[in-house]
Amino acid sequence: MWIQDAMITIEANIDKVTIPHKHTLFVDDEWGIQSPSCGLHLEWETIERMVDEGKWENYQQGTSTIMVVDGTKYRIKFHRPTSLEELI
Repeated sequence: MWIQDAMITIEANIDKVTIPHKHTLFVDDEWGIQSPSCGLHLEWETIERMVDEGKWENYQQGTSTIMVVDGTKYRIKFHRPTSLEELI
């Protein structure tokens, strides 16, 4: 699915880094998820296996999704530019 002007960002090692860097997260319906700049490349089959093995967890925290992959915490946020006119 494509949403015009939307962006998903990911911050890696949020429990170990004081100020995590935001990276773009790419989600592909066919392949999986990846963020090359933070070294994350996971195919859907790998994700399913990790869920079955208890190495994957997702939960909401405020407006973010926290993803725990094999002990590493990531914060995922969805960004969609909104004009002031749209908010009023």
